[in-house]
Amino acid sequence: MESRCSISVIILTFNEELNLPTSLGSVAVWADQVFIVDSFSNDRTLEVAKKFGVEIHQNSWSDWAIQRNWALDNLPIRNQWVLFLDADERVSTELANEIREALKNVPDEVSGFYINRRFIFLGKELICCAIGNL
Repeated sequence: MESRCSISVIILTFNEELNLPTSLGSVAVWADQVFIVDSFSNDRTLEVAKKFGVEIHQNSWSDWAIQRNWALDNLPIRNQWVLFLDADERVSTELANEIREALKNVPDEVSGFYINRRFIFLGKELICCAIGNL
């Protein structure tokens, strides 16, 4: 078994008991550190997270930016690299392998990575296109 990848994953949650098992399952086996930042869910979200043995923290929700910044400022993050996920997002095996390889030799001038996303809705991939100049 390969060692865990030196990355901290932060998953924001609120009432995500249905989505969370798949999301956590997609990162828990390869990421060095996984956090749940929960906005005081009233379903089984925390129970699900505990089964995966991840660190759970709670903070009242305001918006994504504030919640993410709170996580960066308050969690005991031990890795240089952080991946934010929503509870309905998953990391494929291929992406996990790509992340592992990319983080092995990151040049000093690199401060972040962009991850292309695939959107699946009702079991079908959504094909998106942009119109005009943004």
